[in-house]
Amino acid sequence: MQARADRTYQTRDFYFAATLCALGMELIDLDRADPRHAGFVFRDDRRRREWTRQYFAGELRLDPVLLFNSSRGLKRAVYETGQPLPIRVMPREAMAAS
Repeated sequence: MQARADRTYQTRDFYFAATLCALGMELIDLDRADPRHAGFVFRDDRRRREWTRQYFAGELRLDPVLLFNSSRGLKRAVYETGQPLPIRVMPREAMAAS
């Protein structure tokens, strides 16, 4: 995981990336330099440091539906090379309205 000078943040941790998507961070690119592990590049957010701390301390709580949807969107982006970025997760309230 690393914060870059261009105000982006990158991680290779799939589940953490899915969590960041579920929290509303914008996935802007996939780093495919290593064919075995995709890198997930996000537009950095001022709240990301606190979310990172909470995630790794086991304190972060999310709606399971949001986490599932973000995981599904990330898998689609990794395995389907034509998947458009950024990936956005639909909040539960919006899903119920559709």
